Amino acid sequence: MAFEKNIKTDKSKYRGFLALFLATAALLAAGVVALVVIVDPFFHYHKPLSGFPYIIDDQLSQNPGLAANTEYNAISVGSSVTVNMRISDFKDSFGLDAVKLPYNGAYPKDISNALTLADSSGNGLKAVFWGVDTTSLSAYPDEIKYPLPEYLYDRNPFNDVFYIFNKDVLLDYIIKPFINRSSATDPNEYYCTYQDFTFGPERVLDGFEKKDKVVGANEDSIKESIERIGTNFDLYFDGFFKDHPDTEFYIYFPPRSICYWYDYRQDGSLKLLSDEEKYFIGGLLEYENVNVYYFEDDLDIITNFDNYFDRVHFGAETSAEILRRMASKESRLTKENYEKTVEDFWKLIEEYDYDVYFDRSENTQVN
Repeated sequence: MAFEKNIKTDKSKYRGFLALFLATAALLAAGVVALVVIVDPFFHYHKPLSGFPYIIDDQLSQNPGLAANTEYNAISVGSSVTVNMRISDFKDSFGLDAVKLPYNGAYPKDISNALTLADSSGNGLKAVFWGVDTTSLSAYPDEIKYPLPEYLYDRNPFNDVFYIFNKDVLLDYIIKPFINRSSATDPNEYYCTYQDFTFGPERVLDGFEKKDKVVGANEDSIKESIERIGTNFDLYFDGFFKDHPDTEFYIYFPPRSICYWYDYRQDGSLKLLSDEEKYFIGGLLEYENVNVYYFEDDLDIITNFDNYFDRVHFGAETSAEILRRMASKESRLTKENYEKTVEDFWKLIEEYDYDVYFDRSENTQVN
């Protein structure tokens, strides 16, 4: 009897411990839910809290929240070359309150996704700024550069568990900035990942080497690429331009360094790129609310390597200059000048003397 009594006592203690454990676990889970929902570092439920030191550095996860739950009347879209634009520069040059929705390596569908996010927000768009990647225009229509965390893009509340019970969200985006407020993002410079990098010729020319020329794309390949651009244009942009007649679109070709294009020259891609640009720009210029600007050929920028931290990405001051020049309608393309402007640029790349850069590259080493 005593033995049975001890078993019952042990079972009672076990049930009590289990009940306490479950209650504690439930309390902790409820605390995590409350913390994530209240702070909401990806802005999935509400706009940013005033005073919380948010870290804004994850485009795939934070773009939908920024689009849905912040206030703005303009958006900036494009690839990584557009991230260094400061919010204040849109205000200074255009008097606009902008939100940045870039996607690194953005394909046309990525750009369309960003436009759709902003359009669904209820914010009236006075302007859209799009920095074009020529080499991405002919991506296959269903392609996106990186997989999206769909639970942050859809309206299914049940899969929010992947956000609410996410260790990285809790530790890196709530606890870390709360403890170390110096890690917080400047609201004017979110996604600006380059401000702490070293700029200059050493960065641009690191590893810059001579390559043999090869035969480029044939006419059939060029035709296929043009057709994909046309499909992307019709699928993602034609309707958006037409459905937003009161929105001004500022579509620009950013000034990558002149050394960026060397590999494309050597692999025979220049005719392809020239034809792609002319086709795409010709389509854009059919819309009254679309303004096209061309900065690829600005030698003062693209040959001054102090503007760059690698062969592609330029700094905030160059980004600000782009906005200033678009506001004053400099470097604007028209139906009369766009074909010659594009052809002259790719002829420049074809004939450019890169030897001086190879000589400097041999003596360049970046740790």
